[in-house]
Order: sequence, then structure tokens, then C-alpha cells
Amino acid sequence: MLNNLNYFVFLLSLSISALVLPSIIPKVSLITSILLFGTILLNLYFDNKRLDSNKKFSSNNYLSSNFESIHFPFIVLFLLFCWVLLRFFMFEKSSPLSDLNLIAMHVLFLFFLYITQHKVVSYLKAYIYLVFIMSVCALLANFLFIFDYINPDAHEVNISILTNGAFSRDLLSLESYTFPYGLGFILTGDGQLNFLGIDFIRISGWAHEPTSATLFVSPALLLLFHENIITNQAMKFVMIISIGAFWFLALSVGSFLAFAILYSIVFFIYIYKKFFHKSKTMVIIFLSMILLIPFSFVYLGHVFESALFSSKFNLDSHTFNTAFDQLKWFMPDSNKDLLSYTYHLFLWVIIFTFFLSSIFFLTHSQSNKVYAMILLYIIIHSMKGSQTTVFYLIFTYFWLYITYFSSIYKPRN
Repeated sequence: MLNNLNYFVFLLSLSISALVLPSIIPKVSLITSILLFGTILLNLYFDNKRLDSNKKFSSNNYLSSNFESIHFPFIVLFLLFCWVLLRFFMFEKSSPLSDLNLIAMHVLFLFFLYITQHKVVSYLKAYIYLVFIMSVCALLANFLFIFDYINPDAHEVNISILTNGAFSRDLLSLESYTFPYGLGFILTGDGQLNFLGIDFIRISGWAHEPTSATLFVSPALLLLFHENIITNQAMKFVMIISIGAFWFLALSVGSFLAFAILYSIVFFIYIYKKFFHKSKTMVIIFLSMILLIPFSFVYLGHVFESALFSSKFNLDSHTFNTAFDQLKWFMPDSNKDLLSYTYHLFLWVIIFTFFLSSIFFLTHSQSNKVYAMILLYIIIHSMKGSQTTVFYLIFTYFWLYITYFSSIYKPRN
């Protein structure tokens, strides 16, 4: 009973603001905080041994743990607190109660993770199953839509109305999504794009847009490819195919590029450590190879000419301008005041902390590098201009905790 409650609270916390479905429930953030607090008390009452700091990350020693030291996560949460505090003073519509509850949820979630540390592998498995179920439901919804088994007009929804304004992507449009039988959202409003001559209607599962959907499911793909959390090989294969198909049909350019950049970084780190770090000449050759990479895009012209990419990389596109505005936050602007610059400074300190952590554990950790890869993927994915939404999600900070707690670092001689 308590285990099931732990799984439910974990998945609910992970889904808050990352998926649409929890936001359909009124006051879901407050409810989540209460559930986290109650679950913590229950776990402390029924099993005090869970506070033993020497306990392994899992009963089968699948991961090693660093749970005896939680100073770093609390430092990151302090940075988050400062950023949220600045956001309250910067935006008139900010609610002090909502901001306070956001910080409370983060602190309670970290403590919840700490006292149930021996269940972390089970939590990861539960997360993968959630992604799998969401993907299968989304594919089924897409199948019903494409082959005209449903009347789209009978299943139209407006997410802004559905969530009472928690998501505002379709605030000015009443007919933006089709949501057949609650299986998954289909972007019938502005989701039609062309890729390599083929027209697609994009899907987003239980998220409000493909970018958010792929951000949520991509860590599951990385875990399935690089870890053995799902031990049944047949089930793992079915999961990879189902989640991979959903990821592709979401057609998120940001996710495509994030994976390409992620594996490029991992590849070059491997090549450098294997062959090029031994002499200055080899370092120069290595850097020259990296500088030649941009020229390879000449051969990908037919891909970037498709509507899928041209709509994102056009200088006049909303996506491009949003991403560029986030990157040039430090440049002088008469419309910005000191509060604005300080707000963005704390945001980028948080991002830089995440980035340094991912690179450090990717290059120094002796095992479980997949968690550092997931963290780096999330950072790259957010660079499309969604930093201000990605870096307040419990989902994002969970992967930082797992990266930190699961690392085995041995200093070099």
C-alpha cells in the first residue's frame, strides 16, 4: 500500500507542469505538496531504517549512492529560491503563495527522494512505464485520427480552458487540439508540418506541445538504450519501438537537434580521452576536426529546406527569436532594469551549474554516465528558448539529483 502511494506521489511530482493531465485537477500543486508531506511522514513512521545513510541505492546494488551528502542539491535549491523570489518581484502576475508552494514542493520532493532512496530504481522503472503508456495511448489516438475512426470535431478541446489557464498555448484559439477519448493530444490547430515532402499532423501525448512531450519521454529512451532497468528484453524492445515512434511523430526539432548535439559531445569526449589528450599536436588535430563540423551541414540542405526545419530556423520565426532573446539577455537594453538582469543572471547560474555537473560526471564518473547524458540533453533541449519553464520543473531537478547521487567519482592521481 505504502509502496503504491510512493510511486503515485513520485510520478505526480514528476508530471507537475511537465504534462497537462495533472493540471486538470484544481489546486494540484498544493495537493502534491500535501501528499509529499504526508507520504514523508508515513515513510518515517513505518520504516525508520530508511534514514540509514549507509544504505545502498537499491537492494540489488544496481546503482551506487552518494546519498550521505545532500549539500549540493540544497545549494541548487537555494539558487532556485533566489530565482523564484526575483521572479515574484519582476512579474506583476506572480502569486506569492504559488511561488512559495513551488519551493516547498522542491524541498519536500528532495526529502521524499532521500528517505525512500532504496526505491529509486523502482521509481525509474515506474517513470519508464508511465512514458510507455503515454506513448501507446498517443499512438492509438493518432491511429484513430489518421484513419478516420473518429470525428475530430467531436473531440476538440482547448487546453487553456481545460486547465483553467495553467497552460496558455492555445489561449486565443478555441479549436486547437483533438483529444480522442482522452488518449492523447493531436495538434490540429497549428500542428501540420512538412518533413521530406511528407505532411504530418504532430502529436504531443499528454503534454501541451511536442517540445514538452519529447523533453518528458527522451530520458526514458536514454535509459532503455544505456541501462538495464527493464530486464525483460522483449518488453524493452516493445518499449523502445513504442516510445521511439511517439518521439518521432511528435516531430520536435528541438529534440532532434538535442540528441544530435548530445551524441556529438559524447563522441568527441570519448575520442579525445581515447586518442587525442596525449600530446599538443593531437589536441590541435582534434580541435581542427571540430571546426570542420559546420561544413557538413552543406550536405543536409534538403533536410533544412523542409517546412519542419525552415519554420524554426527562419530569422522571423517565433521559435528562433525566442531562443535568441534568451541567449542575449546580458546585452545592454534600455527596456531592461537591474532586476531583469539579476533575474536572468540567477537563471543562467542555475543552467551553468547543471551544465558543469553534467560535463563533470560525464568525464569523471566511472559508471552510470547515462544520467549525466540525460542532464546534458535537458540543458540542450531547453536552449530553444524554454529555459524559464524547464528550470523550475521538479522533473528537471530530479535528473540532477540522480546524476549526483548515482555517480562514482575517483580522483585522478
